[in-house]
Amino acid sequence: MKLTENTQYVTVAEYRSCITLLRTYKDALYGCCNNDERQSWRARALNHLSKATSFHCHRAKPADFRQFKSACQQLQHSINSVSREGQLINVA
Repeated sequence: MKLTENTQYVTVAEYRSCITLLRTYKDALYGCCNNDERQSWRARALNHLSKATSFHCHRAKPADFRQFKSACQQLQHSINSVSREGQLINVA
C-alpha cells in the first residue's frame, strides 16, 4: 500500500470494521430496486471507498491486508457495474 500525506492510521479494530463495511456496501447493491437507488448507492460507495483507501494499520495481520484489498476490489467491481445514471452495466 502506498502511503501518502492523506494516510489515516487506524486501529486493528477500525481496520477490520472498515473491511466489514466495504463488504456491506457491496452487498447493499442487490437491495437497490431502481436506477435512482443504484445511483445513490454508487455515490455513497465511491465516497466510502475513497475514504477507506487512505486507511493504514501498522498492527494488522497479513490476512487483514489481504481481506482489505479484496473487499476494496470487490466493491470497485460492483461500482463499475453501475453507470452514473444508475443503470446496470455488464462488466466482464
